[in-house]
Amino acid sequence: MKVRGRMNRRHGVPPRGSTRGGRAQRAEGVGRLLLILLAVLWPGGDACAQTFSMETGRDSTGFLVLKTGRGEDRWRIADPVYRFQTGDVDGDGRTEALVGVVRQTRFHSRGRRLFIFKQVRGHVRPMWLGSKLGGLLQDFRWTGTCVRSVEATANGRYMVAEYGWDDFGLSFLRFVAQDVTLAEACHLLDEKHSNK
Repeated sequence: MKVRGRMNRRHGVPPRGSTRGGRAQRAEGVGRLLLILLAVLWPGGDACAQTFSMETGRDSTGFLVLKTGRGEDRWRIADPVYRFQTGDVDGDGRTEALVGVVRQTRFHSRGRRLFIFKQVRGHVRPMWLGSKLGGLLQDFRWTGTCVRSVEATANGRYMVAEYGWDDFGLSFLRFVAQDVTLAEACHLLDEKHSNK
């Protein structure tokens, strides 16, 4: 190959328009890009290490805080929070935040809701903002494999149900108990594994 011009001795760089070192430089650049992408996208990599936490303000509102190896991001939660938990809801190897809020809607004046947030490129993003589950949500827990909830029924009794992640949102898995008192439901809510 013919090289136009002379090598810049001061900087050790081939002259502009030279083909000298072009393929090697491009290959090296592609290799670096692949390493960066692997570090960022690999679920177990340090670049993806993340933690969610809640910070409460002076009033009943707060912030969902995401800390990653690249920095911190915050999402304002304008409603009162009654429960905060974290877990791998969708099974992708990354932790999501489960936030229980008290939000007024058209049909429920003080209904409890479950919101799920995820991390996308270092930012907090909503994954699911559920208006309600099967019944009127009273409380929930992340069991490590599913969301277990206590829900009020129309007859004034309670049920305990489990929900798993489906492509779009939470999907009913099974009833743990039906037609029980609030005390019984709360006891079952805190059990790790119920076989009822």
